[in-house]
Amino acid sequence: HTTPPPPLVSSTITADLICAAAALDARPFCCFSHPEIYQTNYAIVRSKMMEVEQPAEPGPARADRGATLTADASRLFRVYKTISAMLSKRGYMVSREMKEMTPVDFTQRFGEYPSREGLTILVEKADDETNQLFVFFPEDEKVGVKPIKILTDRMKDESVSNAILVLRGDITPFAKQAVLEMSDSFKIEHFKEAELLVDITEHTLVGSCDPAIFSFSSAFASSRLN
Repeated sequence: HTTPPPPLVSSTITADLICAAAALDARPFCCFSHPEIYQTNYAIVRSKMMEVEQPAEPGPARADRGATLTADASRLFRVYKTISAMLSKRGYMVSREMKEMTPVDFTQRFGEYPSREGLTILVEKADDETNQLFVFFPEDEKVGVKPIKILTDRMKDESVSNAILVLRGDITPFAKQAVLEMSDSFKIEHFKEAELLVDITEHTLVGSCDPAIFSFSSAFASSRLN
């Protein structure tokens, strides 16, 4: 019997990233019958989780390609890149500038201290220009009903019925209820910034297994992180 690895060091890391990797056909935790494949995948996913959980150092952070970003700007840059990839994979028209944006480009476009409102994105489907979607980055740490009303008013004015909210922290129960009540007119999804720091689909993991083992491995991964 292969001995499972020791528990991850941080109890604050959730199982979301691991299960997401598995759900996206990566199956990193299912290779108990092939330890060498299991260990390779385990290392890849764990390294990405540690990257997400790494506390930001005070002051500017050195980014790739020679740019120096503040900790907050670096975080927003990574989120912006993940959102761009998500939109492209959903069939929306994403400009080459967005797809290939570097930290230098990000700073030149949004400034050294970018405002979240300034990051707003409007895209349309490649096969239907009338099918548009907004991506909003609300400034509020916890988004309430009032910001939702302001954003939906803008969507109504511009005849856009789809939107994604990128949350700094969370959304209030009342705001969630408001989104549900408007679902006939507007389809609004929301993600936390922390969920968008890494695009797991960019990282290739090796190995495969049958669905029964895969199901067990996802449950095992969750239990190891709780």
